[in-house]
Amino acid sequence: MLAVGNVGEQLAPYTDSDIFLTRDGGFTWEEIHKDAHMWEFGDSGSVLVLVNDEEATDHVIYSTDEGLSWKEYSFGQTLRVRSIQTVPQDTSRRFVLLGVRPGMTDKTVLIHLDFSAITQEKCVLDIKDPNHDDFELWSPAEGRDETCLFGRQTLYHRRIRDKNCFVGELVEQPKTIVRNCTCSPSDFEWYALLSSDMLICSEFNHFRGESGKCELVPGATTLSIDTIEEQCDGFTSTWYERTAYRKIPYSSCEGGERPDRGKAHPCPGLVGGGGLSGLFWGSIAILPFALAGLAGYWWYHNAGRPGYAYLALGE
Repeated sequence: MLAVGNVGEQLAPYTDSDIFLTRDGGFTWEEIHKDAHMWEFGDSGSVLVLVNDEEATDHVIYSTDEGLSWKEYSFGQTLRVRSIQTVPQDTSRRFVLLGVRPGMTDKTVLIHLDFSAITQEKCVLDIKDPNHDDFELWSPAEGRDETCLFGRQTLYHRRIRDKNCFVGELVEQPKTIVRNCTCSPSDFEWYALLSSDMLICSEFNHFRGESGKCELVPGATTLSIDTIEEQCDGFTSTWYERTAYRKIPYSSCEGGERPDRGKAHPCPGLVGGGGLSGLFWGSIAILPFALAGLAGYWWYHNAGRPGYAYLALGE
């Protein structure tokens, strides 16, 4: 991702800002070019194009190594650039500049930029041998204290920054889930419901007050939650009382501490502790007799009555 910004305690004006890039989803940023510029990605990020949008210019600058180095390309005339565009998927190495000539704002000029001749070598992605292709394995946990994110450790493939190759058509991002992690406090969030005599934390209509306790937003009401109906779906043997936490729905963590689970209770309507309702087991017991009855009825009306079976005899 690219962004215009500055280093400091407050955001500076656009004209005083610089270009920054992140390769880890915004966790860390690096300055790749001085002065604010308009930008666009091409070929899934293998080509970055910047153009001065603060004053008239006759050139763009581009990078094929995600900002490590820049080259200049002149398009032959001076324009006040208004926009730079490519295909919505950012898979092409062709761009279009739209701008106006100084003193001629009534006419828009279109400039076609084609970077396809930079390299004809297509990037190779080999999932079976990831150490000998043009991509590298990357995890969102890099640079963080924890190795797991949303309850799992996941590795993604991204183009090696300084490889001189193009990605080409858009392909589904291959990924490898190394493992599901043990549940930790980061896999849970606060929420609240009404107990018999007090209000405890909740995500709906509540906020954490200065005292550290969750407080109801003025004018709002607490949502009612039927814990038994929500958890006992006919395939679960136990339901748990709500606590001040709930598991983040996207997290796939396993085991560990479960602060979202309070006191355990058996689900109603179960037989033999099998985790399924009595109606389910009754249906299983009756099903063979029902099938046998249907088979006998069919045989009587189609094969078991006299005159319905014929035998052809030959010489």
